[in-house]
Amino acid sequence: MAFSVKLEKAQLELERKRSGFRTVKPAELDNGRKQLDFRRQLAKVEPTPKRKQINQSKQGLKQRLAAVSLCELLIKLNRIAERKERRAASLHKYGPPCPRAIRAYPALLTALLKAEMVSAARVWLLLKAIDQDGRGSLALTRARYLLTGKMSRWQVFSRRRYRQIMAEGEGVLWSITDDRIYLKSPAKVAILLDCGCLDGLPIELPTKVLLSKIGDVRAHFYASFESGRREAHPISRAALAGITGVNPRQQRRYDARLKRTTRKNIAITGIPYTLKKAQAMAQDKERVTWKFTDWLGKQGGRKKAAYIAYRIADTRSAAHKQAARGRRKKINQEINLVSLSQGNNELIDRAYYASGEAAVAAFNRDSGHDRYYPSKPTGLPNVLLKTKLEGVSTWGVIQK
Repeated sequence: MAFSVKLEKAQLELERKRSGFRTVKPAELDNGRKQLDFRRQLAKVEPTPKRKQINQSKQGLKQRLAAVSLCELLIKLNRIAERKERRAASLHKYGPPCPRAIRAYPALLTALLKAEMVSAARVWLLLKAIDQDGRGSLALTRARYLLTGKMSRWQVFSRRRYRQIMAEGEGVLWSITDDRIYLKSPAKVAILLDCGCLDGLPIELPTKVLLSKIGDVRAHFYASFESGRREAHPISRAALAGITGVNPRQQRRYDARLKRTTRKNIAITGIPYTLKKAQAMAQDKERVTWKFTDWLGKQGGRKKAAYIAYRIADTRSAAHKQAARGRRKKINQEINLVSLSQGNNELIDRAYYASGEAAVAAFNRDSGHDRYYPSKPTGLPNVLLKTKLEGVSTWGVIQK
């Protein structure tokens, strides 16, 4: 018995030395022996074959995919339920029904955009649409509830912003008394903004655009000028900046937001190509010139003749539908101008025409600058049309 006690003390001393001179209790020795036995049993167990592991991993993957598909299904069902709730809530909204589109004049929209009165102009157009009877005035309380109410079809901002916009448009777009707001006519607004007569055709401005973000409203105001033009002729970014007050970089952003397409244009002169003439023309017009070869002689000369060509302004697609003229003539008569043509900048500074005859007639009247007319690039081989001139329009030019 004494020998066994001495042996156990010797084992404890040995374990203490191995464990870094720490006293080891008998219970810890028992736990260590149990863990060692468990590891030996695991070592005796045969490993599972690879096929079983693959099958198990496939089953786990299927279960995960099923869980993911179930989550996606629940998300879709929640979205459908939200849409139904929105539709049900929209049925309970108060106010007159919103029309699909509102008639607007591009000259007024661009003048308001240039004057930085887009927020007030949006309210002016919405109040015009709300005034379906054409009285020209609304009660202040009704206008406030329709434009700021949470359950209104015409809500666009809060009451605080409503007071700011009412002060911004006072005297230009409307006049306010104690209990009513009197909307000014398009003719009076044009006179106050000094934008001349209303050029171009009216457009159909969607109502949902006016009820959306102010950035979308600015983009549509900018694009209204080209939508109201009678013919989609080229116009440069610099000219648009002078008309709308929007810099070229912001113009590209607005075009991308509205998903407008751009078409490149080149002008083919009838001047035979030489290096000296091309350099002189590039210096005179401040444009890059290059050699254009008429392979089939469709430009009026011999085959394989070379002419000087250069790039002109681009053509962009319209973002709105054109509306009927309506009261445009009466509005222009109400504006205090001597004649319609004096306020029409398109007739004075026009450079692009629909046909060569119209361009020649305009050049005979005023030979101060070049006149352009569209021409079909039929003199080029089909391979060149598909590779280099795909999506490019060619224009003839009558030079001064």
